[in-house]
Amino acid sequence: MEAQEPIKSFLYDVLLPKMEWLLWFVTFWGFVASWYQLAGWATLLIVAFYNLAVVSFLSAFSPYNSIDRYEPYFEPITMQEEREKESSFFLNILSPKIIGIAGAVVLFGTLCKLMFWTGYSTMLLAGTGWLLIIVVVMAFSQRMNMRAFTLAILGSSMLCVSSETLMRQLHRDDPKLVTLMVYQIQHPHDRAAAEAVRSHVNQKRIQR
Repeated sequence: MEAQEPIKSFLYDVLLPKMEWLLWFVTFWGFVASWYQLAGWATLLIVAFYNLAVVSFLSAFSPYNSIDRYEPYFEPITMQEEREKESSFFLNILSPKIIGIAGAVVLFGTLCKLMFWTGYSTMLLAGTGWLLIIVVVMAFSQRMNMRAFTLAILGSSMLCVSSETLMRQLHRDDPKLVTLMVYQIQHPHDRAAAEAVRSHVNQKRIQR
């Protein structure tokens, strides 16, 4: 008796995949705009990363989860057929949920680091750690999920890049702001330093 294919879902099979591609496109142009110091780059990145995190989180609750739902295994088709007969709760049921939730944490942590909001270190460490575990387990099982691999690389990269480096790149058109923000990082409990940054940012907005 042939196995019945799962019923297609508009949300999980049509809407979320299309939104994901569109939001990565917006993310790309957000980084391009930030590189050339174009107005509105921060808004583009906030919208893109926030909604990518939402899409990733929702994907974890798909009514049916399969490790190759969006990407096939990188192995011969004969091996795929043999593995599909095997029952693996971790790889076929639990992993997609971990990828979706951990991916959302990494994406929101990335947004927080780009915007220099607090709490990004914990989010990036937790999300990236779980994704790396999934990638390693899949590698031993001769399987691969490009979403998990890509988000693990993103999280690892954001952990390696210092906040000061990001500040100097994203705000290189305003050396005074960079100086104030670097001082704030070095003195996180100094309320006067935080207030100086807020005052400078508000003054820039008024001038615009």
